[in-house]
Amino acid sequence: MSIINQLVKPASTAVAANHYSNLVNRKTTPVIIAGEVVKNGSMCPIFHWNAIWHHRVAVELCAQLFEDKEQTLAIFGDLKKYQKMYNRMYSTMPLRSNKSFSYYLGVVALDALLESAKNKQKHLKVFHNIITHLNGDGAFVEGSHYSIFCSQSFDRVYDLLSSYYRDTPLWLEVCESMEKLQQWQRRISNNEGVVASIGDSWYEKVEPTDEIGSFVYKDMTIHRNKRWTVVSNHRRSPWALHEHPHFDEVLISKDGEWIVQGSGMPSYKQVMAKPFRWRRPRNHFYVEKSFDYMFIWRIMKSRINFRNINIGSDVVQVVDKGYNTIRWPNSGWYDFDEEKQCVTFSYKGADFVVTGDIKSAAKGHAWQSTTYNNSIKVDVVRITGRNLITTIK
Repeated sequence: MSIINQLVKPASTAVAANHYSNLVNRKTTPVIIAGEVVKNGSMCPIFHWNAIWHHRVAVELCAQLFEDKEQTLAIFGDLKKYQKMYNRMYSTMPLRSNKSFSYYLGVVALDALLESAKNKQKHLKVFHNIITHLNGDGAFVEGSHYSIFCSQSFDRVYDLLSSYYRDTPLWLEVCESMEKLQQWQRRISNNEGVVASIGDSWYEKVEPTDEIGSFVYKDMTIHRNKRWTVVSNHRRSPWALHEHPHFDEVLISKDGEWIVQGSGMPSYKQVMAKPFRWRRPRNHFYVEKSFDYMFIWRIMKSRINFRNINIGSDVVQVVDKGYNTIRWPNSGWYDFDEEKQCVTFSYKGADFVVTGDIKSAAKGHAWQSTTYNNSIKVDVVRITGRNLITTIK
């Protein structure tokens, strides 16, 4: 009966999230959760559009049982049945995403908890392959929010996994990749630890770093000093779940305050209600081109400009060579001095001055998601001209 329930009566995302919350807050026990799963199988849906909460239940259950081995022995039979049902779930492979990461994290955690892997390398090898694809040089292709989700989930069962896989060479590579990921998270954060909004993301914090310098990744270059964090995107990675049209967008933080940010993470409800609002590429602050349309941008990455960034103690300068239309957020007003060929405006306590051979300046807008189901409309100034230099103080 359980396999039928896995197929046709899966527990909803809300139910799974509630089980996870109760586990984390110790309002229920792994014994109760494992028992319920074995009874009906609904917490291990074979197909589900968003099963990460079901995966998180498995990961948290393993972490808590590792801390209390007597409970593990008491329900060992139920756990073996749970593992069998969990392994039937569709992992989203060959699509490698945060969902396949969380699924396989549950697989290797159950293997480690029950010491049941006939071949230690089998599932760990797939998990390593997923991490290598998503994490590459350390810059997570799905953006900052899902990178934090993956690293926090991994940390939760690190002790368990290390106890079982520590003698496996592949385990060392997994750990090195996760260390690179967490280093990247700190580098894209400002001096308060608030991360840049890359891909689907919103206000989140990590442990801040005092690293200073420029750090080059395939998809971005990060510039840091004591006052400024500047993420200069140059997106090159192929298609990824949850990625945004950052193109050559420059994200800027000054003195712990993000001035220029990405468009955040609108809820599915918001996107379904107003897809043209939330899927418009021009919610971002890149150099405008033709074909900035929904979905089409995914095949236009080769046209990205490499913008020249100069970062000093008091100013950041962004140089756009050639004839371009650039976008910046502003506080609802700007001043265009045609005689001096200069546009000035301010935003979030920073002063912007744009100079060059300026042809026009016009108003625009962008939408940003701030927290779940909450958003703001941001005033934008669109400046067209040749060899534009933006100075931010």
